[in-house]
Amino acid sequence: MTQKGAFPNENALLKVLYLRIKELESKWKSGHIQNWSFVMNQLLVNEGLEERMQKYIY
Repeated sequence: MTQKGAFPNENALLKVLYLRIKELESKWKSGHIQNWSFVMNQLLVNEGLEERMQKYIY
């Protein structure tokens, strides 16, 4: 059984992820993240992430 995917290999996927992270990093430098309160609430639902997220609560 073979699997078909959008990426020919793992390296191709990692390159796309790297480029997307760089794009988001430059976008977020202003300090404004769209829908941050919604994102924060979703992350706080997970008890494992709650302690990590405390530093981002204003």
